[in-house]
Amino acid sequence: MNCLSFGAATDGSRGATRMRGGAASAPHLPALASGGLRRPMVQHGIGPELSQSGANGPSIFPTTTTAVVYGFEAERWGARVGAFNAVAGDPANPKKTVLPFPGEDGLLLIAEVEHRSGSVRTYAGLWAYSTASPDLLHPADAAGDRWRSRGAYAAMETTLATTHTGEKLESWVRVGVANEDVLPVATYLGGGVRYGTEGRGIGFAIAHARLGDPAIEAAAISGYGAQRVETNFELSYAHALTPTVTIQPDIQYVRNPGWDPALDDALVIGLRLSAGFR
Repeated sequence: MNCLSFGAATDGSRGATRMRGGAASAPHLPALASGGLRRPMVQHGIGPELSQSGANGPSIFPTTTTAVVYGFEAERWGARVGAFNAVAGDPANPKKTVLPFPGEDGLLLIAEVEHRSGSVRTYAGLWAYSTASPDLLHPADAAGDRWRSRGAYAAMETTLATTHTGEKLESWVRVGVANEDVLPVATYLGGGVRYGTEGRGIGFAIAHARLGDPAIEAAAISGYGAQRVETNFELSYAHALTPTVTIQPDIQYVRNPGWDPALDDALVIGLRLSAGFR
């Protein structure tokens, strides 16, 4: 979850608590946004309703920032709260690593609750920035009010079936919303299925992101216009060549890429190679 981190933990009969501080990535709070399935999808991690936020996006590896995260885990329930510096990295220098004091640029606060029952895991969260955010339709009027950049998300994931050889059929669905007055993507719906084992799996997923009315109006005022919806269809396969090396071919079809009416639908083919150390 963290690099350059410090922390403390306690365990008792009623549950376990964890507290961490340092440089942290928001999607790993610990279940935040991305979920726990070993899904091979490239596009299905943190939802766009949250990833669009912030002056340089929220804290997502490799552009992270400082944070303090507290979590409580019981048998079926869990809860987590994170306070992240509102600006990740350096917007003027994307390759620069910046470690400000938490809250130096304002705060991104995220709270999440989780429930587990058998193979079903359900979680929901709220997030908000303490910093001021300008209105999409009136960006020059004022810096904006505090706590306007905010949203919520909920998700469910489960194992649908398990074969006698250990392969699992897993699925997930996620929905997210954001304040459309200050953020372009107002709603998001995504989901998919995955079949495979720990070391290999194939999956199919759909991501559907809708612009809010203010974003559509702002695009019309600019003279460029915008489509209401962008939808991504993705088929991906991941295979662990060794315990530390994974290869992942991926194909995506994107309808209305970038919500830009001047662009044709896009076919994207990629190959990812992941390497780690033990």
